[in-house]
Amino acid sequence: VGNKAGEQLHRFANGIDDSPVDDSPREVKSYGHSITVEENVTALKTANSLLLSLTDAAASRMRAGGCRAYNISVTIRNSAFKNRSHQRALDSPTDVTQDIYAVVKALFAEIWQGEPLRLLGVTLSDLTKDGGEQISLFGSNERADSEKLKKEKYGLDETEISQYFPLEKVREGAFYVANKLYGITFEQRNDLPLPHPDALAFEVKDADGSHIGILYADYFPRPSKGGGAWMEAFRPQSALLNSTPVVVNVCNFTKPTGGTPSLLTFDEACTLFHEFGHALHGLLSKCTYPSVSGTSVANDFVELPSQIMENWAADPEVLKVYARHWKTGEPMPQTLIDKIQASRLFNQGFTVVEFMSAALLDMAYHSIQDTARIDAQAFEKETLDRIGLIPEITVRYRSPYFSHIFDGGYAAGYYVYTWAEVLDADAFAAFKETGDIFNPEKAHAFRDYILSRGGTDDPMKLYQEFRGKEPSIDPLLKRKGLLK
Repeated sequence: VGNKAGEQLHRFANGIDDSPVDDSPREVKSYGHSITVEENVTALKTANSLLLSLTDAAASRMRAGGCRAYNISVTIRNSAFKNRSHQRALDSPTDVTQDIYAVVKALFAEIWQGEPLRLLGVTLSDLTKDGGEQISLFGSNERADSEKLKKEKYGLDETEISQYFPLEKVREGAFYVANKLYGITFEQRNDLPLPHPDALAFEVKDADGSHIGILYADYFPRPSKGGGAWMEAFRPQSALLNSTPVVVNVCNFTKPTGGTPSLLTFDEACTLFHEFGHALHGLLSKCTYPSVSGTSVANDFVELPSQIMENWAADPEVLKVYARHWKTGEPMPQTLIDKIQASRLFNQGFTVVEFMSAALLDMAYHSIQDTARIDAQAFEKETLDRIGLIPEITVRYRSPYFSHIFDGGYAAGYYVYTWAEVLDADAFAAFKETGDIFNPEKAHAFRDYILSRGGTDDPMKLYQEFRGKEPSIDPLLKRKGLLK
């Protein structure tokens, strides 16, 4: 996924590069892919899922370009699979999907045979309740049992943790990171119109004191407000129109009650940093045309500026700055920070497989070759059986409510969330490799090549200019605890 061939396939699948399609439909390009994973079945599955997603998308574009034959080569190098390889010429676009699915299904069968719990990272003893009753991985209690196991395994108490995440301190923590990286400052303005009385307005200034834009923070729920969290641009940056950006971060955190401030969970703190990353993408844009400024970029690139901010939100060095008890002002104790760090690895095998099964289902729907009616439930079952999804793990979204791919703008593109994770993990690794998570040189490069350019150039080219090389999947697998 992180090599040249993988990047070419990614670019082609997303319509960035038309080079794999020749003028003559009989001229067929062949791409070979080799994925090497050391002794880790979940990492192996992740890599193959990503390859399959991209290959299916590329097949759709090949078909549109007039190609009628493909040569797909998949080589697995792992001691458990003895350099398994697969290669043959394919006669039709349908065969591309069916053949790759066949390889993955056979591979999954070997991975899970006799040890399905290994993929989930738990043991039978982990799944035994008091009194000897075994926790089932099926049914409606699955999530609750998982959370119970997490609490028991790591000793985490969400109520205790939230005492160290008052909303104001978390917001100040996000501003602190932006200031350390880019030298920008945030000054609250009480003289500007607000979208709602609960909202706040901040003027954003550069290190030299010059005006950059306005950031609104609208954090609390109300009856007329949609759920979830997002960033939006009231006015995008544009040199052509001589307009500075005006953006808003919208969330739905619990409002203060009585003398208690709004206290966030750790996940909510990460959400604030995430949406703030989108805001920075809009604020630090330096583009001529509004149609390509700020966050107007490819779906699999837009999450990089937001997701990378979550790395700083969870970094122990940063937690010590902003995670402070709302009553005493004391910083979060190291023991609690250690528990948070350890718990982030919990159930990652389950999460990755659950998510990627949905991405594969998305690709299967959008690889259908005809317009005949289908039974969605039967098609879903056939697809998940084909990739070898085990009963212990259910697909993240069932077809009737998989709105992302039918009316949410992610048709044949649900994989982009994982691709963005590859990018953000690799990008944050660039900082960590220097020994300074606020390295000025890397911060300048990230602002210059990622945050300021919008959609004015090929995303992979911009990323390579920042990173100095192509992204690697290894930092993501290490962050998830799937690769040592």
